[in-house]
Amino acid sequence: MSALFFDLVTATSLINFGALMAFTFVNLSVISHFIIREKKHRTIKGCIQYLIMPLIGAIAIGILWINLEASSLIMGTSWFIIGFCYLLYITKAFRKAPPQYQVEEIQL
Repeated sequence: MSALFFDLVTATSLINFGALMAFTFVNLSVISHFIIREKKHRTIKGCIQYLIMPLIGAIAIGILWINLEASSLIMGTSWFIIGFCYLLYITKAFRKAPPQYQVEEIQL
């Protein structure tokens, strides 16, 4: 559907923005889960696996963020803000749990 409104370069830029956002949060989630929440991984091996490697990944992604087109950053950030505002609305400013997607199998 986006092909009706955007050219290929713009659509690719939005996909790149989304992918970089996802990869950034994966690295931050690893650090948050294993280092901050589960304190048992604060060994030398754990720090290398769950702190240093995700930080290296985040830095590499940061370099890609810097080289992203300005139009991609503007449109992606706008889309993120719209989505975040919608999340605030449906969760009543996080006082209510967000709705969960239910997958039902179709019986043939």
